Amino acid sequence: MITLVVHIIVYYTIYIMMIHIPELDEFMHDLNDYTRFGKPPGIDTADKYCNYFTYFFYLYGWIGSILYSLSSVLDKAECEERDVHKTRECGFLVPLRFPYKIDTLEKFIVTWLLQNFSLNLLLTSGITIMSYLYSSVENFNAKIVHLKSEITKLGDRPELVREEIKFCVDYHVKIIEMCKNLNKCWGKLMLYHQMMVTILESLIGIQFLLDPDPKYMIHGTAWLISLAIPCYAGQRLLDESSEIPLAIYSSKWYNLDNQSMKDLVYMLMCANNYLDLNRDGYGPINLSIVGNVINNIYSVLMLLYSTMSEL
Repeated sequence: MITLVVHIIVYYTIYIMMIHIPELDEFMHDLNDYTRFGKPPGIDTADKYCNYFTYFFYLYGWIGSILYSLSSVLDKAECEERDVHKTRECGFLVPLRFPYKIDTLEKFIVTWLLQNFSLNLLLTSGITIMSYLYSSVENFNAKIVHLKSEITKLGDRPELVREEIKFCVDYHVKIIEMCKNLNKCWGKLMLYHQMMVTILESLIGIQFLLDPDPKYMIHGTAWLISLAIPCYAGQRLLDESSEIPLAIYSSKWYNLDNQSMKDLVYMLMCANNYLDLNRDGYGPINLSIVGNVINNIYSVLMLLYSTMSEL
C-alpha cells in the first residue's frame, strides 16, 4: 500500500508538470529575463543556497534509501520466519511476490539492485521536482525584494519620479502575472501532494506501531521534508509580498506630485492582496500546513493505538 501511494504521488506530480509546461515555460522565461527590470541583487546568493539545499536533499534521499534497503536485508531471516507459507520473497524493501523464484544469491543480488535502482529513480524524480519548486520560488522572492528596494527609493530624485513610478508599477504588475503562472503550475499539485503525504505518513505510522523499526522513521521523515520544502517556500513568498505595502509607506511619497501619488495608491491597493503559493483555491501554502498535517497524523495514530490496546 505504501509503495502504491508513493508511486501515485510521484507520477501524478510529473503528470501535473507536463500538462502545465506552457505556463511553467513562461514563468521560467520571465524569471530569468533581466533585460527590462534588471538583475535582482540577491539572486546569486539565493541560487547558492538553493544549490546547498538541493545537495542536502539528494544526499538524504540516497543515504536513506540505502539504509532502508540494507535494514530489510538484515531482517531477511526474521521475515522468513514470519512468512510460514513461503509465499513472499524477503530481504527487499517490502516482502514481495515475484514471477520467478529467487533461489540463488545471484538472482537475489540482481533483483535487489534493480529494485534499489528504481527506488533511487523514484526518489530522484520527487526530489528534483520539489527542489525545482523551491529554487523557483526563492528566485521569485529575490525579484520581490528588488521591487521593494526600488519602491523605497521613490522621491529621492524628484526629476525622475515619473520614470521611477512607471518602473515600479510595471515591475509589480509583472510579478503579479508571474505569481498567477506559478499557481497554475503548482497549485493543484500541492493540494494533492498534501493529501497524499497525510495518507502516506498515517500508513507509515501504522507500520511503526505494528513493528517499531527505525527504517520507518527514516521513511516518514523523508516524506515530511518533501511537504515542508514547498510549505517553507510558500511562507517565504507570503512574508516577502506582505512587506510591499511597508516599502510603499517607507518611501518619500510626500515628495511626489499628485499624479505620482495616485499611481502609488493604486500600487498600494494591489499590494494589499498578498501573493502566495495557493492550493488550487483551498488556501495558501505555508508552514502552518506542516503543523496541520502532523496534527492529523497524530490524531489518526492515537485512534489506532487506543483501538489496538482494547483488542
